[in-house]
Amino acid sequence: MTTLEKLESLPATIYAAPGLLFDKFGYQDEQGKQQHFQLNVAYKVNDVEMLARSAAGGNTLAVVTAQMVQDEIKQGKLVPIMTDLNIDDFGTFYAVYPHRDAPIKTKLFIDTLKSIVGEEKPIWEKNIPNFDKMYGRGK
Repeated sequence: MTTLEKLESLPATIYAAPGLLFDKFGYQDEQGKQQHFQLNVAYKVNDVEMLARSAAGGNTLAVVTAQMVQDEIKQGKLVPIMTDLNIDDFGTFYAVYPHRDAPIKTKLFIDTLKSIVGEEKPIWEKNIPNFDKMYGRGK
């Protein structure tokens, strides 16, 4: 996949739920301006696992988050495309609490999150070879 025009012409599976439709995605162009690309919707799902499954089946492309990928890329079932695009992040979550000295249960909760997600790097990013160089992360 070499151009956004080609990407936009291919059939895509998207996530859709009442009041929510992920059929276009933002990125920054080479000049740093915010742009969007529109997916050619062929299939709508309301289960995020079905996004990756549909693409792995070879019938459509899909935009999936790193958390959705297990070993599909390592096994060759999914192939990252357009990795040079600086795609907008789907979001980051933060643990915010009102005081510097958090209660022990808050500290334990944060420690549990770290053990599940990962300390410095989320564990799901380890499932994608060279993820740290894709989609604007290596800049």
